[in-house]
Amino acid sequence: MLAIYCRISGKKGEDKDTSIATQKEEGTKLAISLGLKPVFFVDEGISGTKEEITDRPAFASMIKELNSKKYHGVYTLNQSRIERNSLIWQIFVGVMLTNNCKYYPNGVLFDLDNPHNRFIATIQSANNALYSSLTSQLVKLSIRNRAEEGRFRGQLPYGFIYDDKNRIKINEAEAKWVRLMYEWSLSGIGSYTIANMLNEKQVPTKFNKYDGNIKRIDPYTKEVYYHSKSNVKWRGNVVHDILINPINKGKKKLGEEYYDVPAIIEEKYWEKVIANLQENKKKVGKKVHYKYLLNGIIFCSHCGRQMVGKKRVASGDNSYKCKGKIYPNNLCVESRAINIYKLETFLIKHLFESKELEKHLLELPEKENDYTALQFELNEQKKKLSSFERDYKHQFSLLTNPDFAEDINIKKSYLTSKRMLEGQKNIVDDLENKVALVKNFSPKENVKRVIAENINLREFEDFKRLIHSLIEWIKIGQVKEDGKMGTFIINIKYRGFDEVSTFITNWFAMKWVWISKYRKEAYTQEQIEEDREHAIALLEYHKIVVDEKYKDELRQNGMTDEEIDRQNPWSKNYIGSESNSSEHSVIVLKDEDLVNFN
Repeated sequence: MLAIYCRISGKKGEDKDTSIATQKEEGTKLAISLGLKPVFFVDEGISGTKEEITDRPAFASMIKELNSKKYHGVYTLNQSRIERNSLIWQIFVGVMLTNNCKYYPNGVLFDLDNPHNRFIATIQSANNALYSSLTSQLVKLSIRNRAEEGRFRGQLPYGFIYDDKNRIKINEAEAKWVRLMYEWSLSGIGSYTIANMLNEKQVPTKFNKYDGNIKRIDPYTKEVYYHSKSNVKWRGNVVHDILINPINKGKKKLGEEYYDVPAIIEEKYWEKVIANLQENKKKVGKKVHYKYLLNGIIFCSHCGRQMVGKKRVASGDNSYKCKGKIYPNNLCVESRAINIYKLETFLIKHLFESKELEKHLLELPEKENDYTALQFELNEQKKKLSSFERDYKHQFSLLTNPDFAEDINIKKSYLTSKRMLEGQKNIVDDLENKVALVKNFSPKENVKRVIAENINLREFEDFKRLIHSLIEWIKIGQVKEDGKMGTFIINIKYRGFDEVSTFITNWFAMKWVWISKYRKEAYTQEQIEEDREHAIALLEYHKIVVDEKYKDELRQNGMTDEEIDRQNPWSKNYIGSESNSSEHSVIVLKDEDLVNFN
């Protein structure tokens, strides 16, 4: 294997730093020429001056992997990708020599064991450190000079905008709400209540005016979720951060310095609100953080929204709730909350103590690997990325052309192009991660490993990691009856399989009945023949002949020839039918069984 280490200090223009994509591409070319498998280690937006290896997670991971002695060598664009300080360089050289790894800066073999080469590399390392130090000083000086002129860069807080010369001015449409936040806070209203009041009044957040999505990554499964910026609501922590920001009193902090900018409120009023805020904090006491096993993989069957854990001692709340029903929302009228401890205990018993599930999953065929489809999609998205990169370079060249220095439209086009490029890079990065995950993933081996690993489990984080690796999603619905009574219907989709199991439990959630197992198609030859016989009988009963005329009708309804062939019971490629089979397994909980991670 060939380790390919890629690093870029930040989001720079393509003319200033070589992109991660280009570094990966050049490294892959070398791996192919050497007949080795490329393995990528990427630190994006991280400086090479970091003195602690742990400050550069991908670099730390590569150093650890090199010690496994499975790697032939390391490729980097140049030595400055590895380091801009001498300590890191000495550590890197030591690991390389110990594990007999070859070093390929820019694809050319460099003998680290040669005394002359090592001397030259040490000089280069010192030069890198000097260059980085000088560059940092110049950048800081430039930023300070701009700030003294009243010109700034970067994202501004709620209530402020830039003018055409990058000077900060007040955005009155937002500033009126900022003033109200201070007024409400001084009257004793808490930040989270203020957030709810803003949501009730449908006040737009800063994100609402932007297109695109906010990206969230499940830390256990690495699944990527996107939330539309247009739907972002006010939250208490956001309100609190606005209240304590000194920019609202006319002081913009940059490093350790403060610079004068237009003020939304008077300084004395700001100080009064902050003092009151600190006093209120003393009365509240220490904030309690609760643990929820299923956040991120549990959804409402009625509206499709995520369900999240809500535990509050004061209100007695202790349940997973649909986001569409959490105050101030009233968007999902059908769902009903379910007790946290009972649901989590049931899942632990179902996944780790019930041998029926392990036996059942290991008998199933593994879901067809998504690697080929994902790789094709990745290649298509890379083509789009190349197109966006070309457009970005073109817009950047126009922006830096003195003839267009005052052209507002050029600046807007550049910013749009930059935003689209960054979004496309995120798409490509996500797909690359998914391709890497599914390439060698075996659901059955995963089931064996996870269930075996459960033997000595005691910690919350361990349980959460294993549950998220076994379950793709859980969907919960409820059939209501009079009063508070009703029946919960829980569907569980297992990771790597097409299988979905359905459970029911009543309002008390102490007895869970496994009522059915769904399959997308037949799994065994016996099931295929049973489905074939049943399908032929149905077609003959309805006097349907699967001829070209009938196939044409199916094509007009959107089916492909391959899909028609797979559903034709007279075809050798017939795959069987979707099926629900009954199951009568029961899990009964006792009060002493209930698991409480809080």
